Amino acid sequence: MAWQCILGIIIMVASFIGVLVAAKVRMQPVAMGCAVLMLVGLGMYAWFYMNPPPDLSYQVYGKAVAQKTGETLKAAGLSSATLITADTSSEYSKEYLQIMKDAFGGSIEVVTPANGEDGGMIELTNARLKEIIKTASADSVIILDVNMMDASKVDFLKGAYKGPKFFITANGSIMGAKIKAIANAMKKGNLIGAVVYVDSTDPDFKPSDSDLAEAFNKRYVVVNADNFDQYKEKFGF
Repeated sequence: MAWQCILGIIIMVASFIGVLVAAKVRMQPVAMGCAVLMLVGLGMYAWFYMNPPPDLSYQVYGKAVAQKTGETLKAAGLSSATLITADTSSEYSKEYLQIMKDAFGGSIEVVTPANGEDGGMIELTNARLKEIIKTASADSVIILDVNMMDASKVDFLKGAYKGPKFFITANGSIMGAKIKAIANAMKKGNLIGAVVYVDSTDPDFKPSDSDLAEAFNKRYVVVNADNFDQYKEKFGF
């Protein structure tokens, strides 16, 4: 039940008690005022019961991923990154980026996966990725926050690759990549980690902005070379 509904119930109960007390001491104006408040509480309850506020849990989980991504890259000793993301203008995307920057402590350049002649930002192509790799420092990291529909030939999955490291968020995927290639990329340090979804054990859990670490741990795990065998079946690509 939404907190607005609960507030409506509280107003109704408090107003009803006010009506009883005011009537008992013969304070008619006060009783009438409490009666009006009771109707307000009833209206609030009915409105928010029929029109509940949107569930923004997905945004909290997204912020949790942003924080964990930044922390992971910082722990890896990196100081610069390139974030490939489709959303760069919404208020949520700005908050997402700021949380990642704060946790990382380094610089993050944001680029988009231009797709097609109209410049639409839908999916990342291998050709576009190669362009981004050319402009990124070899000792930095590229954060995939988008989907690659055909990643079977991407360079960072090959043993001879010597460019920036890669990290994949919960928004990113490398469709078409073989598990063995992913394992080898992690072993060689080309892919330093990937956020994968792990089924929550508590369906009643509600994530909070005040504890993003808890939100992350309820839903995700960072897979790397050390725990790859344990979580490889969780890869959705």
